Parts: sequence; C-alpha cells; structure tokens
Amino acid sequence: MIRHFLLSSNEKNPCTRMTMKDFFGRTGTDGEVKKNTFIKSIERLRTRLKTLNIPDIIDVKQYQGETAYYFNETIP
Repeated sequence: MIRHFLLSSNEKNPCTRMTMKDFFGRTGTDGEVKKNTFIKSIERLRTRLKTLNIPDIIDVKQYQGETAYYFNETIP
C-alpha cells in the first residue's frame, strides 16, 4: 500500500477506495470497499508511519465526491 502511494499518487491523482480495492480482501456485496473500512485502514497506516518516525507523507482531500489520499512529496 505504501509503495502504491509513493509511486502512483499525487495531489492531482489521489488514491480512492476504488483505485485501491485490490489491497482489500473483503468488499461489500456491490464489490466496493466500504468507505469506513478504507478510511480506517489509511488512518492505521498513517499512525504506523508516525510510530516509525516518518513524517506525514500521506495527505487527504475530497476527489470526485470521495475521500482520497495521496503522497504529498514532502520527502524525496
């Protein structure tokens, strides 16, 4: 998931729950990742990065009506 953020996302092209659904084994009956599951997973990833003393490299924004996340390029 981190690799995907670093290589495939930026502010103009953030990751949404649809673009990252391959990272989630369970989806809803409609085949989509639940919004809360997606948001909570990214929150856990961000918390884990903080415990490793990695600065906030994942930012959040609204994109096409969805919560989306992207690598903010604050570190090379």
